[in-house]
Amino acid sequence: MKKIYATAACAVLLQACASSSATQMSQHPDQATLEGYDWSLVSAVDSAGQSVSAIQLDADTPLALSFSDEALSIRGGCNNQSGAYQYDQGSLSVSPLRATLMACSAELMKRDAEVAARLADPLQASIVEDGDQPVLTLTTASGDELTFSGEPTPETLYGSEGKTVFLEVAAETVACSHPMIPDYQCLKVRERQYDDSGIKMPTEGDWQLLYQPIQGYEHQDGRSTVLRTKQYEWKNPPQDVSSTVYVLDMVVEQNAEAN
Repeated sequence: MKKIYATAACAVLLQACASSSATQMSQHPDQATLEGYDWSLVSAVDSAGQSVSAIQLDADTPLALSFSDEALSIRGGCNNQSGAYQYDQGSLSVSPLRATLMACSAELMKRDAEVAARLADPLQASIVEDGDQPVLTLTTASGDELTFSGEPTPETLYGSEGKTVFLEVAAETVACSHPMIPDYQCLKVRERQYDDSGIKMPTEGDWQLLYQPIQGYEHQDGRSTVLRTKQYEWKNPPQDVSSTVYVLDMVVEQNAEAN
């Protein structure tokens, strides 16, 4: 595992790199453009321009779409929904959606139903640029418009496919020397392996110091964790920043350190 040097300024650099390398947008996006971004709801209006409050619902988690491998995933309601889709020259068709089976508030359940109803018939899809972010608009046959703002996926941002890596993170951070940040604390990590049945295999790797945060992970002193991460090789990293990037996929285990 390489030492990774990064600063808080890297978050700004990431957005700048995404802007400069993003695919040029057209009125009718291609499928690669749909798959290259995560889409968060900005507005939902009917044919008269009135807000569709059931979808526009101010929830803790905004309604979000992602497209991959010809599958559409929907998050932000009560249940995660997904279905196969076909896209051709601005026309988007979604197969009947499958959903998880959680019970939630009536508002979130209604949001699921309202979104699914609007995806039941073919939609027209268009994308325009709005500064550094693309904006996707899905228009139903009845004239309802769902507008989403796009954020580049890690694959788009770093220009590579992610590799799944399990990292064990020690309960305590370690003081380490960072060329740009005084009194820096590194995560102490080591890779873990699982067999085909999902059973954790004996530890073999040595502890290593990680010189940048794992994106999406907030460390709590006194708690050791095992994380499933996606490891990306950044094609064109800024100077003095490692080409290896880790993004949190899921927390597998979390244990409080014994006193």
